[in-house]
Amino acid sequence: PESLGSLRGTHRELVAIVGAANRLCLACGMGQDELIPLDLLHHGLPGGVSMSPEQIDRVLGRVERALEEIAGRYGLEYGDREAWLERFAEANRAAPGPAERGTPDLVSSIAAVSDVLRRARRAQSVPEILDISLQAAQQQLAFDRLLYLQVDLEEELLVGRHFFDDTHIEVDVGEISIPLNPDGLLGMGIQGRTAQRIDNWATDGELLRYLGVVEVAAAPVVVNEQPHGIICGDMFFRNVDVSDADVALLGILATDLSLAIENHVLGRQATKLQALASKDELTGVHNRRSLMSLLQREIDRAQRYGSPLAAVMVDLDRFKDCNDNYGHMVGDEILREVAQVLVANSREIDVIGRYGGDEFLLVLPETDQSRATVYAERVRSSIEQLGREHQRRYPLCELSISIGVTALDAERDSLKTLVHRVDHALLAAKQRGRNRVCLD
Repeated sequence: PESLGSLRGTHRELVAIVGAANRLCLACGMGQDELIPLDLLHHGLPGGVSMSPEQIDRVLGRVERALEEIAGRYGLEYGDREAWLERFAEANRAAPGPAERGTPDLVSSIAAVSDVLRRARRAQSVPEILDISLQAAQQQLAFDRLLYLQVDLEEELLVGRHFFDDTHIEVDVGEISIPLNPDGLLGMGIQGRTAQRIDNWATDGELLRYLGVVEVAAAPVVVNEQPHGIICGDMFFRNVDVSDADVALLGILATDLSLAIENHVLGRQATKLQALASKDELTGVHNRRSLMSLLQREIDRAQRYGSPLAAVMVDLDRFKDCNDNYGHMVGDEILREVAQVLVANSREIDVIGRYGGDEFLLVLPETDQSRATVYAERVRSSIEQLGREHQRRYPLCELSISIGVTALDAERDSLKTLVHRVDHALLAAKQRGRNRVCLD
């Protein structure tokens, strides 16, 4: 409290005060949402861009309000310095600061890195992988702070992305960028893909000045043979040297993190390729191979549990006339719009696929024949309306659909016989004048 009235010093001291105040808040039972947000310090990390007196006053005012809130909870007068000093001492004993934290041995540190990466593999995005990894690593390794800077080789910049320190509150560093000197130790570490101790002010002064330290451990994260970012770790609060073991551990973390990100990216790509392989390129619904596989799955499920299953076959009437009169681009447009109508009228559990050129097959789980018929009539009516709209643009194109409907007979139907029966119902709709629904 005595510092609050006189502080007009460095950003470093300000961060120390906010960190101490937050530890006090936690020790006094305040929740995470009541802590002093570190984004109040977004004008620069410790040692970075200096803050104006007004900005410092705003941060200190926030600290004052937090301490007054705690005073009220404990029935203390905020001006009672002796009571507050005692409370600070209790808070520091209850929640040790970084200066009191021991340095873990090498074996336990490597085990901690492995544990961090196991947690990161469950993440759903690259930013989430970085958040989980860096926050957990900062808590378990010897570093006071971990910062992730994304590499922009084209602009020769390092862009701030994630920052964690002993307050365990993430700082928004999205607007921060640091020039990268390709000839500095950091630049050479990126090129050589090796962890480095960065302590050369002549070549890497921008980074060191930004962090407010004389040395920092840095390790590149490489994804698909390209530099993705840099993990920086320092001993800002304790003001001790970065050891060779610290540099080596950060290198292990960076290597494992590179693999975690690569696996995530490859997994996403594989999922996309698998989705593309199962989709019809023109209409976006399932292609025939995927459609047949899903139909077999639904037949097996319906037969196992005795649940109803319906199949609906849709064919465009006189579609060849549209292609002949207006060309295949218009025909493709019509096919896409029909597919969109089918999707719009279907449930999430329904399976929609392109069976042939202008034929679509729909699989309706948990649906009997009567409900499937209602669905088919709704789809037919929607396409009939779409056809009237098309005819205003393309007078020689009479768009409508014929539909066949059948339901699975669990005792005698296979995939082949079910498709044959629904196709037979569709043929009946065609023979009876088109633009209608027929049942098998």
